[in-house]
Amino acid sequence: MKKRSRKKATLEATLAASDTPAFLLDAKRKLLFFNTGCERLTGWSAEDVLGLTCDYASASDPKSTTTLTNTLCPPPEVFQGRPTRVPVFLIDRQGVSHPQLIDFLPLLDDDGHTNAVLGVVIEIDQPTGQVVDSPAQQMHAELASLRQELRQRYGLHSFIARSAAMQRVCRQIELARASAAPLLLCGAEGTGKEHIARLVHLESEYRAMSFVPLDCRQLSAVELKRIFRRIFEPEDGTSSALPMTQPGTLYLSNVDSLPRDLQQRVVEEFTKPNPPVRLIVSTAENIDSALQDEAIQPEFHYLVTSLKIELPLLADRPEDVEPLAQHFLEEANRGSDEQVGGFDRGVLALFGEYTWPGQLAEVAEVVREACAACTSATIGLVDVPFRMRAGLESQAVGPGMTREIQPIEPLLQRIETEHITRALVACRYNKSKAAELLGMTRPRLYRRMQMLKIEDREAAL
Repeated sequence: MKKRSRKKATLEATLAASDTPAFLLDAKRKLLFFNTGCERLTGWSAEDVLGLTCDYASASDPKSTTTLTNTLCPPPEVFQGRPTRVPVFLIDRQGVSHPQLIDFLPLLDDDGHTNAVLGVVIEIDQPTGQVVDSPAQQMHAELASLRQELRQRYGLHSFIARSAAMQRVCRQIELARASAAPLLLCGAEGTGKEHIARLVHLESEYRAMSFVPLDCRQLSAVELKRIFRRIFEPEDGTSSALPMTQPGTLYLSNVDSLPRDLQQRVVEEFTKPNPPVRLIVSTAENIDSALQDEAIQPEFHYLVTSLKIELPLLADRPEDVEPLAQHFLEEANRGSDEQVGGFDRGVLALFGEYTWPGQLAEVAEVVREACAACTSATIGLVDVPFRMRAGLESQAVGPGMTREIQPIEPLLQRIETEHITRALVACRYNKSKAAELLGMTRPRLYRRMQMLKIEDREAAL
């Protein structure tokens, strides 16, 4: 032990005397050493970061220590003894990005196990076009580059958009957050409407106040009226002394289900000269059809359609599937003892063929399950949930063929299991929404789930 301590002390002394930025991590990815070269380059002191754990994930807040430590995290295969050079965007304390290369060198113990990793930063002036070692590392680098581009062009820190359709959405978000006019978000369940509503809120003049999400389909008219009174009729007639306790943005999802008398209340409040909050609404239905069916009033329709963003289906923007999958994988890495670097080529090919009926929510769920099943540095086909592979087979269309006659009961149970599971995934395991989608009551859904042995999970937020 003393011999190893002396070796470590000698290494740290050598690195401390060098102007080349260098750092050291232990086998659990905790920062042990951060020399003056790193301090000069990043603006962070050793005292700020030593002892922090690095995760293999790109971060959204450019000025946080988490962004720095995650950039310094080696790919998982380095801990298996494989030296690797990786291109990175190293963001300093002021939020300025510096394209760099990092050489990760595993330090082995007497038994050949990696007990530490040395990182040496190679400073460069321009982003490198160097090809990284594996598809997993390539996707990690591309996601970091895409995040950097979206930060610079649109100021978006937690949004993934590679396709032309979503780049258009980025431009629309940029316009919407500069306005106080009501905003309408249209798109199927799971396309990310609430996430965009929160992005607009956090980058608007209302960001110091609270974001109030209300689901018009799930809440009763009585509950909605009570909440509206609290927002529009403060008891003492004054605002709270704490800005974060004041409503800043009112977000009404499934707004086509808002009762007509409450639609009128919204019209009255938001046609005043200075509305108390910003209004954002969303729907998965055709808002014009709802007007024709008299589900919404004309005045309400004209109010909420002044600004409109339509979100495409994931099947209509296939270029976004890979970076989204990598994003959800890196989110799963945060705080996890076991880190996963990415996906094998076969998995990425599978993701590209699938139509993702559950949209972004299904991608997130599939990736989380695959990460939990993965026992290596990258996710392979064996780690992909069976229901996703079964769904891919069911969406394939081929010539008619004679099939073997099967017993009817097992066949019906298998079909029902798959159909209920798809509904649960599409609704993020919200049982009330899934039951409505399936045309059954919530108690009946629970009974069928128990009979078919379908896992009962908590609804995703």
